[in-house]
Amino acid sequence: MNRIRRHNQRKNGVLPGRVVLLSAVVMFHCVRAQVISDADRPETWFHLIGGNVSKAGLVADLEAVKAAGIGGIQFFHGRGGRWEGVSR
Repeated sequence: MNRIRRHNQRKNGVLPGRVVLLSAVVMFHCVRAQVISDADRPETWFHLIGGNVSKAGLVADLEAVKAAGIGGIQFFHGRGGRWEGVSR
């Protein structure tokens, strides 16, 4: 009977320690998975066609891109005429 108690005490002392260790490892990896480096963020294309862009509109678009977590932009400036209704 005494031998069974010692075995259960050892077993009960080790199992909670393993659970705590496993929980700590899982939490560490979950936190690391939430942190995205700048090099791993997506990039997008950004087309400016002719003079069809205003300074205020461009600033607003770039701020929205940054707020969305986009890591970079490939600018493309196409030639062409100015569209009606677009102010500088």
